[in-house]
Amino acid sequence: MTRLNRAYIAGPMTGHEDFNRPAFDRCERWLMGEGVVPTSPAHLNEVIGDLAGHERFLRLGIRMLLACDWIVLLPGWAQSKGACLELEVADACGLEVFEWIEDEEDEPYLRPLVAVKHG
Repeated sequence: MTRLNRAYIAGPMTGHEDFNRPAFDRCERWLMGEGVVPTSPAHLNEVIGDLAGHERFLRLGIRMLLACDWIVLLPGWAQSKGACLELEVADACGLEVFEWIEDEEDEPYLRPLVAVKHG
């Protein structure tokens, strides 16, 4: 079976201006430049609207995540209930986990994250 090389981008959205869309978009563009097919929940509001509710966004995001090979965690992910849940699902399903590292001095890069195995 051929690996799709599809990555799900997870990170904080609630409480951030424009749902943290600029960070999701920067990561998405970088991944595409690396030959990766990015999947971003930041595009969900274009499809279902901003007022669809947090739980509906989570359900749809998890469906998108399950179609991916790995997950990329944006800065601030540990303070996001949604991103932590997505990490739990990714970990339980055996997806590879990476943190998106972005600072002003260096080029962005991905750092492998060894997730805690549960159960």
